[in-house]
Amino acid sequence: MPFLYSAAKNNIMEGAEGVSLSKKAYAKIFIYILLFNIVFLSTTIVLHETGHYVTGVVQGCSGTIVLYDERITGPYTELQCDAETNTAFLYLGSFVLVVPFALLFLLLKGMPEKYFSLVIMGTGIYTAGLDLTSVSGMVAAEIISLVGGILVFIYGEYMVLNRTFIRFEEHLYFVRFVKKFANRGGEL
Repeated sequence: MPFLYSAAKNNIMEGAEGVSLSKKAYAKIFIYILLFNIVFLSTTIVLHETGHYVTGVVQGCSGTIVLYDERITGPYTELQCDAETNTAFLYLGSFVLVVPFALLFLLLKGMPEKYFSLVIMGTGIYTAGLDLTSVSGMVAAEIISLVGGILVFIYGEYMVLNRTFIRFEEHLYFVRFVKKFANRGGEL
C-alpha cells in the first residue's frame, strides 16, 4: 500500500497556483482509503462465501457459512448436497454476489470511489483461485487467478488513490479561488 500511496502522490496535479497538500491532508486521505479497503475487502469475502451458499440452496443443498474457524486459516462454506448437484455451479457461485456488488460502484460516475469496483473484482478473482482450480482441475487456473486478481486489485488501488488526490487538489484550488474572489469584492 505505501508503494501505491507514493506513486499516486507523485502523479497528482502540480503547480495549480501553489496548491499543495499538507502531511495531515495526505494522512486523512490514506486513512479514508484504508478504512474503505477494510470494509469492502471484508464485505467481498463475505459475499464470496454467501455466493457459494446461495447457489447451494438453489440446488437443494443445506449448510452453513463459516467466517472464522480456529482450525482453518480462512473462511469457507460447508454444504451437504445430493449426488446430483452441479459442483461447478457451486464453485463458480463465488461470483454470483461479488460481481453485482463491484458493478454497483461503476454507478459512481465522476467519483474516485468508482474504482473500488476494480479493487472488489480483484479480490473476487483472487479469492476464487481455489474454486477455479476445483472446476478446471488445473493448478494453473489458481495461479492465473491469483496473479490476475492481484494485478486488478493493484490497478484499482492506484486509480482510487490517484483520483482521490486529484479531487482533493481540485477542491483546495476551488476553495482558494472562491476566497480570492470574495476578497476582491466579486471581481476576477
